[in-house]
Amino acid sequence: MKNDLSLIVGKNNCGKTSVLSVLEKIFNKNSNRNLVWEDINLNHRREIFENIKRVSDIPDSELSSILGINLQIWIQYSELDSYQNIQGFMMDLNPENNFIILEFSYIIPTQKLREISSLTCDFADDFSKFESFMKKDLNKFFEIQIYSRGYNPITQEMTEEKSDLDEMKDVHKIIKVRGISASREVSNKENNHSLSKTSNRFYKLNNGEEINSNANNLLQSAILKADETLTRAYSGDDSVEGIFTSVFERVKRFGGNDSEAELAIHSSLSEKDILSNNTTLYYKHDDSLLPETYNGLGYLNLYGIIFEIETLMADIKNEPADINLIYIEEPESHTHPQLQYIFIKNIKDLLKEHNDELKESGDFSCIQTLITTHSSHIVSDCNFDDLIYFKRDAGTVISKVFNSLKEEYGKDQLGYKFVKQYLTLNNSELFFADKVICIEGDTERILLPTIMQKVDISNPHNQSSMIMPLLSQNISIIETGAHSHVFRKLFDFLGIKVLIITDIDPANKMKIIA
Repeated sequence: MKNDLSLIVGKNNCGKTSVLSVLEKIFNKNSNRNLVWEDINLNHRREIFENIKRVSDIPDSELSSILGINLQIWIQYSELDSYQNIQGFMMDLNPENNFIILEFSYIIPTQKLREISSLTCDFADDFSKFESFMKKDLNKFFEIQIYSRGYNPITQEMTEEKSDLDEMKDVHKIIKVRGISASREVSNKENNHSLSKTSNRFYKLNNGEEINSNANNLLQSAILKADETLTRAYSGDDSVEGIFTSVFERVKRFGGNDSEAELAIHSSLSEKDILSNNTTLYYKHDDSLLPETYNGLGYLNLYGIIFEIETLMADIKNEPADINLIYIEEPESHTHPQLQYIFIKNIKDLLKEHNDELKESGDFSCIQTLITTHSSHIVSDCNFDDLIYFKRDAGTVISKVFNSLKEEYGKDQLGYKFVKQYLTLNNSELFFADKVICIEGDTERILLPTIMQKVDISNPHNQSSMIMPLLSQNISIIETGAHSHVFRKLFDFLGIKVLIITDIDPANKMKIIA
């Protein structure tokens, strides 16, 4: 990951959300860290099933735990960082070693294997029944084990050395994860006020400390005046009867004229009480005020993300970790391309401002951000050095950093620069394609969709057919002119199939006279 912002890109169902889900469950302090069966890789579920079937045939001395999920976090530190929270995770005192490795393993311990085998023996060969069983009782059998792992600075690899960690609270001092999920509350229904609710949370987390002092003084003065007015309305005075005056008079019957029986109700408003249920966000249009629900979903989504970021930052300032990881999932929801460009151009500056504020306060904490996206518009306007590419391959997920493509081009840095610039200007959609057709120019671009349609018509698709219609496939068509060969390493990097359509240009033999 980059120190400030990393962008995870890839097609649907390639593991982007799964990564965030695992991070959230382990590193979010408010998470119960409970797994669900669906969190485990599809192929690995079958392996667990097969391993459980064999448990009854294995002697106790040879029985070993079964792994469900394994997560390793590599954290690099320098002399500029505070060692206060990480020193307990250091495996040696080698000055060349500037990594700590945290490993989290969800396992079925050996003592639970016999129990599962016994409970599932009646359907030992039925995988679907086994899955139903595990979905109900997964956390009864799985447990998390946390280790600090050794690191070899010479080979730059993890070693077999490990130390058990008992307290998750010590891990939370090093890293915490907070996020804005794709299923965030964004709605323009009349009874929904998601932005108003977020603004309330923002104030609660700030406790008024980060609010402009003049504005805060104005708020306190208004509350004091409101308290005086409400107290007079509740209890009354010499000139006016209050709402509860008649009740107080009846109470006196039971307490006589003793001053100890004198009752009064005083208003005690607080900023939090006022903001919790009595504030509504409006949009100003000319001289009129419109409720937040009257705005489009795109703007609601964008404003909501900014409010959520500010709220998360307030939470970080209250309870910072050494590394504060924020994720934003699919910020492009409901927004048109221009809004997406605005978002990615400005988000880095916003995050930098908050990082700088932490540093100015003398805090050693840092903020790192992960953004997942399907938007070619966001990708085209980002820094390609920030990209992490996810791709499904034979039941597993492969991740690559875009920077590694530079190494693939080797000495051909002009070719790498050309491809990088081309992606920025034209075809970032390649990151989300299964296949690509390279063409030379406008003629092919105009004709090819029609040709593909004719092919689909002449080969009608039906349920027994194994071939999907061309227009239903995830195919990108890009104009590469006579430079398709320059893109070969990019296509290999992305792992996508390529068809190159090129002109058969006539070649004249030329006689060279020395």
